Amino acid sequence: LTGWLGTGLVLLAGARGAGLVTYEKERDCWISLLSTPMSGPEIVWGKVVGNLYSLRGGVYLLGAAWALGAFLTPSFLFPALLSAGTLTLAALFASLLGIAYSLRSPTTLRATGYALATLLFVGGGYMFCCCMLTMGGGGSGAEIILAACIPFLIVFPMIAYASAGSMMFDFTDGAMPAAFILGVVGYAIAVGMLHVTTAGEFERLAGRNTGMPDEVRQSPLQRPATPQG
Repeated sequence: LTGWLGTGLVLLAGARGAGLVTYEKERDCWISLLSTPMSGPEIVWGKVVGNLYSLRGGVYLLGAAWALGAFLTPSFLFPALLSAGTLTLAALFASLLGIAYSLRSPTTLRATGYALATLLFVGGGYMFCCCMLTMGGGGSGAEIILAACIPFLIVFPMIAYASAGSMMFDFTDGAMPAAFILGVVGYAIAVGMLHVTTAGEFERLAGRNTGMPDEVRQSPLQRPATPQG
């Protein structure tokens, strides 16, 4: 349930985020938003929070399953919190990615296609290209390839918990825990970069004019002469 529903929520966050700007442009209400005194980062993060809030139905279902597991086995609470944190990070990445494409695309359909294609490839589709190399190379540490796989990152705390005291997975070489840590750090960095390129450059991407008018910003030498009466 954590792997399937969590991955679906991340894809939904990316698809919905890709229409947050283009849909307003198509409905001719984008200019009204830009005319408000809200800053670019405030608009972007407002849309991100609203996008994450729209996933509450699936989150309630996952939370109920995790709460039941923690009620039956209190030690299950820690891996559940880790999975919840990883899911939040992945959904935040997907939302910012969708908004970044939405700011740069003319239509919702194109932005959604770009966002989903990127999420499907970066979040796990790349393994179809690398699985043959991994199978051919084999050996210890091959699991490090899972670092960017979003389903793996979301469900790994559950895997590690289920494997405690059993031989379901062999963690002696440390490759899978290292892949999990590397993936979480990598997506955290990606979220920071998306914040800089989206919220930080919102005014330019949205074509918003801020500050003084152009004729006021110009120097006296560049300013057109005013006719004297």
